[in-house]
Amino acid sequence: MITTAAFDKTIQQFEAKPKDAEKLLDKIEAEHELLLDILVGSNAESLTDDEADYLIFLFAALFETFQREVGIKEYTQKQIEEAEEKAWEIINEKKDFNSSVARLYEISEEKDAVEFIELSLGPDDENEYNITDTGRVIMLAVMAGELMVFTD
Repeated sequence: MITTAAFDKTIQQFEAKPKDAEKLLDKIEAEHELLLDILVGSNAESLTDDEADYLIFLFAALFETFQREVGIKEYTQKQIEEAEEKAWEIINEKKDFNSSVARLYEISEEKDAVEFIELSLGPDDENEYNITDTGRVIMLAVMAGELMVFTD
């Protein structure tokens, strides 16, 4: 199980050394292009520029934390697409952010990863990013899909 402290460490690393996040994104693009293209690429056009930037940051943070703590393997297109479909099924079934997140808590063994997603995307007056309701749903689907790929 990955702890909240592990996610905090990644965020602190990215904030202290933004170049680390950029290098990681280059690595993801080079070595895990399908993961990025399917989960982020197919959904990013519906996001504002700020939402897309924030999503990429969160995507990289989740990736880095899993990579450091348990390792990242190669995933097939089918595995990634199935995870994305499952994420969208949850969102479409539950119809709102809080119910969708509650369902993720139910099905995921990585509770702290779900908490990271919830705290990063949930409505919060202190969040420096202005996330629209539509953006929040799309970002949740991407992050949930990424989590499902890593924990399948």
